[in-house]
Amino acid sequence: MVHTNQDTLEVTIDEALNNDDIKQVIESWEDQKEILRQEFRLFWGSNEMQFKMWWLLSGDDVRRAMVMTALEDQPEDAIDTSMSAFRGTLCPDISDLEALLADGGKKTVYLMEKANNSEENDPDVLKNKDEMMATFKESDLEKPMFAIDSMLSLRSLILLNFCNDIALVYAQQRNL
Repeated sequence: MVHTNQDTLEVTIDEALNNDDIKQVIESWEDQKEILRQEFRLFWGSNEMQFKMWWLLSGDDVRRAMVMTALEDQPEDAIDTSMSAFRGTLCPDISDLEALLADGGKKTVYLMEKANNSEENDPDVLKNKDEMMATFKESDLEKPMFAIDSMLSLRSLILLNFCNDIALVYAQQRNL
């Protein structure tokens, strides 16, 4: 029975990935990801040291408020609905508020550094990446790498959205 459910899931994924509407959504994720990365790099390039110092010196309540604001920011369009639905699965790193805030919020800064360097999907950041890739590659999907790349793209989009939200709140706090 489990095998039948797996087969059904693979057929459903294949059908979805061959659907033109889904392909357009994935292309839109890619476009938004690149825009968000450019915006974040502009912020990080001119504010990295000031942000890190301010973050370090800010109290736990300030960091908590900023992270919660970034996590609660969910725009209303279909792409962002997808982001919200998959955030816990694809981005467990931002799903645990306490982990983001532990030790002076070091994990939040770490994720921001990785996003700036386009390393948010590296195995040291995405702990289950190798397992995920192996599972998809061993499946009977027609295009396992397309499925993996789509999920990694959405993960990047979610993380970059989070990083940009933190940057926006920081800029508002600092009147930048």
